[in-house]
Amino acid sequence: MQGKILIKEVKDKQTNKQFIDVAYLIYKDDPNWIAPLENDINDVFNPLKNPALKEHKLKRWIATQNGKLVGRIAAFYNQNLGDNSEKVGAIGFFEAIDSKDIAYKLFDVAKDWLLEEGMDGMDGPINLGERDKFWGCLQEKKLPPSYQEAYNPPYYNKFFSEYGFEIYFEQLTYLITREGFKTEMVSKINNWLARKSNYEFKTLQLKHLKKYTKDFVEIYNHAWKKFENFSPVDENIILSIFKSIKPIIVEEYIWFAYVDNKPAGFLVILPDLNELFKYNRGKFNLWNKVLFLIRNQFHKYNKTKALVFGIHPDYQKSGIDAGLISHFANVVNRRKEIKSCEIAWVGSFNPQMQSLMQKINGSISKVHNTYRLYFDINKKVERYKLGSY
Repeated sequence: MQGKILIKEVKDKQTNKQFIDVAYLIYKDDPNWIAPLENDINDVFNPLKNPALKEHKLKRWIATQNGKLVGRIAAFYNQNLGDNSEKVGAIGFFEAIDSKDIAYKLFDVAKDWLLEEGMDGMDGPINLGERDKFWGCLQEKKLPPSYQEAYNPPYYNKFFSEYGFEIYFEQLTYLITREGFKTEMVSKINNWLARKSNYEFKTLQLKHLKKYTKDFVEIYNHAWKKFENFSPVDENIILSIFKSIKPIIVEEYIWFAYVDNKPAGFLVILPDLNELFKYNRGKFNLWNKVLFLIRNQFHKYNKTKALVFGIHPDYQKSGIDAGLISHFANVVNRRKEIKSCEIAWVGSFNPQMQSLMQKINGSISKVHNTYRLYFDINKKVERYKLGSY
């Protein structure tokens, strides 16, 4: 495709709609693609829906060529970076047709703006908000995406690397199948834990949601505080998230561990909603919601996904992680409709978690790259080490 490439900032309803529409053009011939809900994408950029926008500054652009949409990008940075933090901004929601010129134009406009804002580099593609959503650049597209999982053509990786980005870390997704799951190690640890009277495992109870929300926040804020730019999660926000997903919560899929009655760990697993959302084609208006709730009542989900897995630092290396997995495995044994579970966001910097996945015979099904680029070409990107991101 020849013609001048025009870059336009997203500033109104029309350009916002075009920002959403780009994806439909990129993936129109991809049978594996499941359109993310447009509401989910729009909520990322809505200050009323995304708490991260309180401390982030953001801009978005679309690219056109010969009057046709050909790409998009968002750039953002945390305005409350600490004095000791690197001034690294970010890009996300990048999409482009297979054209290096278009990709580079989009990278350029994001880079120029971040430079103007005083940033020394940028990470991408990442989400503006939770790490479990729309994060990373998929290496290969062998499988359809799970709900809110980043998905892209493999040629995006070439754009990032040839522009000058270097891999900062990889996020591994492990697939555990009913037939392949190895129980020996987790069962052995779980039997050992069962003999400890001060260890207890409980499923979530929706009637006591406030209590479990409080326990979740207690574990999460301690477990994640070692990460760069960490901001403690607010109990009210987590409670609102749990309430919003209440229709699809299966209580026995969500497990908490306690030691001496103190919150020690959790494993939050949900059905993969894309089994139903694939019929929505990105829409979730009132009629779609009614259809979803009806389908959800009768649909037996074959695939589950671990949304978040956390162990309080005081109890790491205690076997609690294996105990949580073992208790969920017992649920799978009873619910024959479950064929597999994905555990995502296992960092390449986390050998302990990788070792656990290997021991239960999890196989790497997806790899997402997070890239980093320093604007000073003489500054080398060092691979991320646990405890600084």
